[in-house]
Amino acid sequence: MFDNWINERNIKCFDIKEFFESREIGDGSLGKAFYTNKNLGTRSFVLKSINVNDIIVEELVNDLEMRRKFNAHVNILKFYGVVKCQPETGQYLLVMEYANSGALRQYLKEKFEKLTWDDKYHLATQLVTLISNLHDEEIVHGYLNSNALLVHENTLKLKFFKKVNKKDREFQTDPSMYPYTDPNLFKINVTPLLDKKNDVYSVGILLWEISSGKPPFGDNCSFELVIKIINGYREQIIPNTPVDYSKLYTECWDDDPAKRPSMCDVVKRIIDERQN
Repeated sequence: MFDNWINERNIKCFDIKEFFESREIGDGSLGKAFYTNKNLGTRSFVLKSINVNDIIVEELVNDLEMRRKFNAHVNILKFYGVVKCQPETGQYLLVMEYANSGALRQYLKEKFEKLTWDDKYHLATQLVTLISNLHDEEIVHGYLNSNALLVHENTLKLKFFKKVNKKDREFQTDPSMYPYTDPNLFKINVTPLLDKKNDVYSVGILLWEISSGKPPFGDNCSFELVIKIINGYREQIIPNTPVDYSKLYTECWDDDPAKRPSMCDVVKRIIDERQN
């Protein structure tokens, strides 16, 4: 199916010999990722290794199609094409945009002491505008966290739209998502259907993380934490946070989805706060 999609959609196919000075930079759920250069070192890329036998091909195709749809969006990691390593055994490399500061979580850890509130508002504005743009297209992400967002030259980049590894299909089983997940999705006798207000909850957590420079709840991913969150436990407001900013993110993580603002409203309020 994947090879048929490549051919039918005229996806650019690169020769592996076009890339040089490759080095491994990570080993994620899809496979290893390599930093590499092209055009005499003037352009940097990431090569992500995949085996289509280990992934949900339809979800991967949907993810890549959405990247093509949003190709001009500055806050979405770009997909350039593929390298057909061994298509007969399902081995491919995805040629992706490179983000030189890594995940947002790592960026905040390394740069936070030097960030001004103007810098934090810059990150927050990009985040909320991106998610609002997705919602305008009726796209619910469902897996928003500080490792799903990359940073390149102080610009946020959405890493993925969908989890496509067969082992990761059910997001509820991923403990790393617990601090960012709408607690209503964990409640007994509730069918866990994702909607826009679930993303709004995650955005609230991310806005807090941008204000603090720390993972929510100290990166605690225990089920005991989930029980506490269901019962109303939230992070504490960081001292010297602008009042309107903290008011906004606490509204976003309200236990009642109906009381959470829309992403369109979140964008308007962040922009108004930044200008005042």
